[in-house]
Amino acid sequence: MMLEPKAAKILLSLVENNRGRTTHRILTLWRPNIRGQIENAELLEAVGLTYETTDMDDFEDISVAVEWNPDLEAYTYFSGKSGWVIVPEEEMRIYALRMARFFELMLGAIDSGPAKIPRNLIDDMLWDIGDIRLKGRARRLPTWFAKRLNVSSVQEQVENIAKRRPTDGLRLLLTSTRQERLQKFWLPGHLIVSVHDVLGLAGGLAIEPDILAARVDQVPLPDINAPIWLSPDGRKLIIHGNVTVNFRSEKHIAIIGRLVAGYHAGERYRAQVLLDEAQAGAMTLRKAFGDRIWALLSPYLKSENGLWGFQP
Repeated sequence: MMLEPKAAKILLSLVENNRGRTTHRILTLWRPNIRGQIENAELLEAVGLTYETTDMDDFEDISVAVEWNPDLEAYTYFSGKSGWVIVPEEEMRIYALRMARFFELMLGAIDSGPAKIPRNLIDDMLWDIGDIRLKGRARRLPTWFAKRLNVSSVQEQVENIAKRRPTDGLRLLLTSTRQERLQKFWLPGHLIVSVHDVLGLAGGLAIEPDILAARVDQVPLPDINAPIWLSPDGRKLIIHGNVTVNFRSEKHIAIIGRLVAGYHAGERYRAQVLLDEAQAGAMTLRKAFGDRIWALLSPYLKSENGLWGFQP
């Protein structure tokens, strides 16, 4: 079902900012054609009631509490001018966005395989929406969807679950957060794409497969024969395709992750900065990693003017 660009914009804003919730009163503020499109797409479901409304006799739009009135057998509030005012239950309804339906429309033009119920990985924040196949590609691409990805606490939760659920190749992370709000958030092994940037040129909620494919094509697949390769979960480092270093400690993973990111960005770091960020509790990198791991790393991890970085 094709939605007008305005309808798609409202839906993405609803996902991002309001926990996918809206009210009858807000719905009445939408243009009738927009509201009709969203309702006809079966995107909303009633999930409860809001027990407040605006006193129609008060021109300052002050909210008043609504309560069940057993005498009138209806929800009411008391107005100083009109007395007891009945509020129809329909006007009190809270609606939630049906995320499964939202994903269905968003991926409508993309091969997403057999119907699959999206799996909520972080409550109302991150979903596994299955594996998609882009045109002309044999391999399916595991795909997640996240909301509010500009919030540091959400970023931390997504990072943690990505470490617990590593992928051998690339994972696509779609988000309702606009690209400019993501700033420098980066997740190893993941391509983060704002849905706003890959919608069809004609408008609507469906992602345009060719636009998304162009974004995916810009990302090289992991190459374990590269000078430096770090697995998406940060636990396996391969140097020149033949030196393998495995990490179990979260402190080691944090330090190596920063150093590998620095290698690709052309940046180096003071040891104390790396140790402090990882809360390593050691005075030197050698002490932090221990003799066995340091013996593997030291031929390729060098200091220049007090700044550490990989020199494979």
